[in-house]
Amino acid sequence: MEALVIVLDVGPSTGTLCADGGATFIDTALLCCDRIAQRKLFEDKNKDHMAVVVVGSEESDNRLADADADQYQHVSLARRLAPVDWPLVRMLSPDRLHATEAQGDWLDGLVVALDHLVEMSRTHKYQQRRIVLLTDFGGPLCTDQLDAIKAGLRKYDVDLMAIGTELATDGSDEMQLKPTGKTEPADDLQMKTEDGSALGGGEPRPGPSGARGLYRHDGKAKTRQQLEGESAVVQLIRAVDGGFFTFEQALPQLLFFHKRKSRAAPWNAPLQIGESLSINITGYSQIKKVTMPSWRKLAAGPQPAPVKRRTTYERQDEQRSAVPFEETERAYRYGTTLVPFSRLDQQELEYRSGAPRSIQVLGFTSASNVGPHLYQDTQTVQVVARRGDAGAEAALSALIHALQETDMVAVARRTYNNGGTPRLGALRPNIRHDLECLVWVQLPFAEDMRNPLFPPLPTAVPQETLSAVDQLIDAMDLTAPAAEEASERLEPGALLSPQFQRLYQVLAARALHPGEPLPPPDADLLRQLSPDPALAAPDALRAVAAACPLTELLLPHQRRETGRDVFQAAAAAAPDQAGPAATVTDLIKPEVTEVGTVNPAEDFDVLLRRDDVRFDELCSQMQRVISRLVRESLTRPALLEKTVAAIGRLRTACRGVSPAAYNAWVAEARGQLSERPAVWQRVVADRLGPIVASESAHPAAEEAEATRFYDGGAAAAAAAEAVQAAEQEAAEDLLDDL
Repeated sequence: MEALVIVLDVGPSTGTLCADGGATFIDTALLCCDRIAQRKLFEDKNKDHMAVVVVGSEESDNRLADADADQYQHVSLARRLAPVDWPLVRMLSPDRLHATEAQGDWLDGLVVALDHLVEMSRTHKYQQRRIVLLTDFGGPLCTDQLDAIKAGLRKYDVDLMAIGTELATDGSDEMQLKPTGKTEPADDLQMKTEDGSALGGGEPRPGPSGARGLYRHDGKAKTRQQLEGESAVVQLIRAVDGGFFTFEQALPQLLFFHKRKSRAAPWNAPLQIGESLSINITGYSQIKKVTMPSWRKLAAGPQPAPVKRRTTYERQDEQRSAVPFEETERAYRYGTTLVPFSRLDQQELEYRSGAPRSIQVLGFTSASNVGPHLYQDTQTVQVVARRGDAGAEAALSALIHALQETDMVAVARRTYNNGGTPRLGALRPNIRHDLECLVWVQLPFAEDMRNPLFPPLPTAVPQETLSAVDQLIDAMDLTAPAAEEASERLEPGALLSPQFQRLYQVLAARALHPGEPLPPPDADLLRQLSPDPALAAPDALRAVAAACPLTELLLPHQRRETGRDVFQAAAAAAPDQAGPAATVTDLIKPEVTEVGTVNPAEDFDVLLRRDDVRFDELCSQMQRVISRLVRESLTRPALLEKTVAAIGRLRTACRGVSPAAYNAWVAEARGQLSERPAVWQRVVADRLGPIVASESAHPAAEEAEATRFYDGGAAAAAAAEAVQAAEQEAAEDLLDDL
């Protein structure tokens, strides 16, 4: 839990307008305070306390002024340390706080804030204490207690952060400050640049004469009093390793809401390899999909109240009589029949593995066999050795290094709880300078796989096309240039979800202004959603467009043709058509919806040209029809040509899309084909066996495999022919006996 005290200066100088007629210092400072409060308000399970000390108030409301009437004047503790709530957000608005005519010492405000922190720390356990100072240093200044304030901040471990206009600098930039590593990366007030590095004083804004930071926000030169105040705050910040940020640096970062990062819950279990090796490990969620906050339904009105939902069940009769829930039963509808399925049946249906909580290694495979396209689920888990177990650390480290050196992964099953449903996954080694671990990723089962088939891509690409694409990749490289350490734009760990940011902005606007229209998205949020101008690469894009001319391809439901278009197209094509004219049979011919046994090859061609039929399903239909025709060809020799034509048409289509699918089927169907000698002879004569590599640009069978196919089928066909001859001879003997 953190204690944060905002020290806000509202003296006369903070109410002057900027030189360009923009917002005053106090308006910009209040905007920063408002965003700090809202960030904490929207954090999950946030228990931080926040207080506000106003410097330059008309009254002097603090206990130090009560003890000494001549000290700490025009400083007020406007709000004591308490959890952040909407009244605090409303208080930090221009309607409640504005510039006054009173002048207060901002150092007195720091003392009052420190005194309040010490007072509240006696009754509350704060893990972190912080003061945020927002002032233009325009008020009176007494530095007699400067050393005492430094000592107090260090004694009670209080962080100090200042936000305001550009500090004055000399040629050595000695007054520019940068936050140290003391601020935690997960802290909700840490400022960062677009590349993720911590912000400091940054590049100060040049004044009218070009001198940096020598001018106030209203364009006038800073007074000696303001320069002395800036020098004093520099000393304080350096004494406690604090930080200074300009408004230009703070506001874009405070716009975004951050979820507080909490320590992941450990998952302790054994890693079992075989029957005798068990390593004590701990799993931590590394990446886990964050869901949107749940909504609560309220009754609309001046005083919204929660709504409780109640479900009632009624019979479908005229009386609509109610049925108690205990008398209901779940059922599944099959056609017009309702099949009851009780809760006991549902419990019996649930799978209970009986396995203990563990990760069991099933085997090892090459890392290339478990590509990113197989990753499933919404989280990854880091698996490390159990803390304090030296034997587990040594064993797991050896396993990680062995997998890394051999480029292998472990395929395992994970049971989260005792008796829970097991999950199939892979353990990949991850070795960094500060960490060695296995990363668990869930893998799909056969039912989870989808295997879409696509037409082949060209095998030969012109060199100018490759060069144009290479230039495009180089121009759109996300690596930040001229950086001390290479970093990436759009780094996942530093990129916030625009959906969450917009949701929080809208909720805050609705809470503060219930009856007003929702505001448009903030400019900084829209900038995050827009492409980076530095990565536009217009020249490279034009080169790719010239090397790869593209045409728009409309889907069937997007095509809009009028009757005039259809008749014009038919008239233009009529002189060139040499085929037979349309007949009455063509007009009454039914629509083809599946491959039939009457004209399988024609049906296959018609369905192949449609966009709403999957190729793998079409091949399955064709294979079933071929199997039926082969069975019936024994008693109906006339089906031989139709069967061979169907096999040839299927082979031709698969040769350009998926030779592996045809080869797998024909290898399985070889036994059935060889049982029909007439069919097998045509298969061999027309070379309808496996598709070899020389026939297709896709992976296909080798010549040796095709040879084995034909040789093995020939032997089976000869045996089948001998059996048929023997059966025919036996039948003739029976006739002779008659």
